[in-house]
Amino acid sequence: MLQQTPLLLSLLALLAPLAPTATADCECGFTDENGRVWQYGMMVPFKSVRDLNALPDIKVDTRRVEANTNVSGRVVRIEKEGEKGRDSTEWRGDPISDALPQQFAKENAFVDSAGNLNLVVKGSPTRPKEVSTGQIITSRSDIRYGTFRSNMQIPSTPGVCSGFFFYKNDDAEIDFEIVSSNASLGVAYSVIHPQIYQHGGDLTNDTFRQLSVAPTDLTKGFNTFRFDWLPGKVQYYLNDQPLTTMTVNVPDVGGSMFVNNWSNGNANWSGAPPTTDVALLISKIAYFFNSSDTSLKPDPRCANATAQPTLMCNIKDLDAKNQYVPMEGNGAGVLRVGVWASLGLAVVGALAGSL
Repeated sequence: MLQQTPLLLSLLALLAPLAPTATADCECGFTDENGRVWQYGMMVPFKSVRDLNALPDIKVDTRRVEANTNVSGRVVRIEKEGEKGRDSTEWRGDPISDALPQQFAKENAFVDSAGNLNLVVKGSPTRPKEVSTGQIITSRSDIRYGTFRSNMQIPSTPGVCSGFFFYKNDDAEIDFEIVSSNASLGVAYSVIHPQIYQHGGDLTNDTFRQLSVAPTDLTKGFNTFRFDWLPGKVQYYLNDQPLTTMTVNVPDVGGSMFVNNWSNGNANWSGAPPTTDVALLISKIAYFFNSSDTSLKPDPRCANATAQPTLMCNIKDLDAKNQYVPMEGNGAGVLRVGVWASLGLAVVGALAGSL
């Protein structure tokens, strides 16, 4: 048992001002338009970013994606809901003879002079052996449920697919995708993996839907693509107007958020790779979410945060200010102890061990 010696009491008194306190800087979370409270948040207006690679919140992907060999790029699991639960069988898609590998590259993700993030698919005058593409990922991989927004201008040059999505693995994925060849017609796609296929090979609308936002031309100016991921459902929006809600195969595990611009030569989707460089423009991303990491314990000081709005931030207000909100170190009152306080508490521990 730790004895309260004069030395220890003096040290504790000295350290008391360093104890974390809930302030008005979003420590108790973020409220959305529907009154939901999300534990963590990040907002990145790219006009405020000088060095993309220095951002702690996101990283530029450099992975290679091998060529797809099936319609979906893998062996597809057919899933149907029945009275006795979910039945599964296997079905292999038709081969894609024109698929190409992709290489995400650092040079394909940069902020231009106008303050927009560019994710580029490199063009080639002849058919390439692989396609050079662009993708960013959140540094955190424990994102589970939330509201996610990306303000984007879709390219008009045919041959690419622009994606804004959550991904854990092929059995836990939520996509908002736009194919450049029909983006000017106001066409987008809501997709959830694993996908459900009919036995003939066609996708059902349980996990794949074509969305029409016409007369909006998605290649003219910026639009806010958004999805709200809740237990058992995903709600899709464009410019805060609801588009559709999907309720089948909704993920319930933590993962990461991605934005990308890619092509693999699939004539049934992205189309043949472009002959010139094609950029997806993103002016801002904003993610507000909870964590799947059970080691992150809520701060008890935020138990009554709903009765104390000053401890939370309103997403609409933050959006209007258009300021950078770092992902790390804010949200739902996870205990935040400064470096000096942490050091002081370590000293207390050391003293306690010697008393």
